[in-house]
Amino acid sequence: MQNRLQLHFDCTHEMQVEHATGKVIIEFLKYAGYPELQWQRTARTVNGSRQVELLAYSFHLYRSISHKPVAAQISLLGLLALCCTEPEVRKAIFATFSVTLLGDNFQYIDRLVEYINKIQGDYMKSAHAASFGAALDITPLIPALLHVRHVFETHELGDAEASEPVTTAMLVAARKLQNKLLSICGRDLTISTTHNECWHTGIPVDCSRGDYHIRRPPECIWKVARGAVAVKGRSRREQWRDFATRMVQEHFFPY
Repeated sequence: MQNRLQLHFDCTHEMQVEHATGKVIIEFLKYAGYPELQWQRTARTVNGSRQVELLAYSFHLYRSISHKPVAAQISLLGLLALCCTEPEVRKAIFATFSVTLLGDNFQYIDRLVEYINKIQGDYMKSAHAASFGAALDITPLIPALLHVRHVFETHELGDAEASEPVTTAMLVAARKLQNKLLSICGRDLTISTTHNECWHTGIPVDCSRGDYHIRRPPECIWKVARGAVAVKGRSRREQWRDFATRMVQEHFFPY
């Protein structure tokens, strides 16, 4: 799992980076930016095998640096649904975890549910709740209404709201961030520095020292997975397989 997600970053260029802030940027891209991009691509390509990998990776993140035990359990339940069902059922799950309303712009089913909830929530807050148009939002006609909304938004705005497009504002913000990082790091990342200049307090810190849970989170992820150190905020060490077994046997299926 770890090797597959990091495949595109295992190159000689990374080994030549000596700039402390440059190393932090690469670690961010490797452990956060790239997986996030893969989550979006997985939905749009309906790639079931990649979703299994991403859920497994998220499981380790939630147990370690994020310290979200409930989210870790949700990821584990997702893995059970995808990997522990009959082969024919698994094929159906792999083919339907992402859906489309217009034949393109595939999205996760939970994202579609959120979109429906938003539409119906707007209806509940509307001053025109008695109108026929608003009443459609909470009837079996919601699929037809979703289709109409998608077509209208695509025609008027260029993209449907649920498609989560890359907007001009996003591109402008990305360029501003790029310019800021360039001003901090310069163009030569082989120049050796000791302090991370992107620390959240605004004061550069030496990430090679101090609490690795905070300053070098990638180290924490796999140490926690192996059971070598305790989960963030806990004193108990538990290897990931032991944690998964305990959740399944003691909490998920008590009957």
